[in-house]
Amino acid sequence: AVMQTKEPSLIPGGPDRYPLSSIHLLKAQGKSAHESCILDGFALNTTRAAQGMPAFLKDVKVACLDIDLRRAKLKMGMSMVVNDPEELAKMQEKELEVTHHRIKCIIGAGCNLVLTTKGIDDTSLKYFVEAGVVACRRVAMKDLKR
Repeated sequence: AVMQTKEPSLIPGGPDRYPLSSIHLLKAQGKSAHESCILDGFALNTTRAAQGMPAFLKDVKVACLDIDLRRAKLKMGMSMVVNDPEELAKMQEKELEVTHHRIKCIIGAGCNLVLTTKGIDDTSLKYFVEAGVVACRRVAMKDLKR
């Protein structure tokens, strides 16, 4: 797929010039050169994080994140000593609740495409699938900046 670029910078009497940063060639295996097409939009070389997510989106609102959407854990060097198994269950439930709250905020903002540079765990993916939101994990930072 080849992306259409922004308007060329026109020099009177000279050739059209396009900035190289606005051209993105996406190579995908499996089709012939005759089946290549020009897309009006932006193409990423990444996949949906789960198969239950929509394959095509219209009126996209994108959330570009640099946060981890996995279960919130304790910071490095911190430890909790738990004597009661019920306390351990409450701690694990609280970790899931914090992550679920983050995802509810993202979905509540109206986003239907979430791109993150970090990971997304299976429980988080479940919430995105239920809301009909496409989530992509481990997207390169240079693609997010484009």
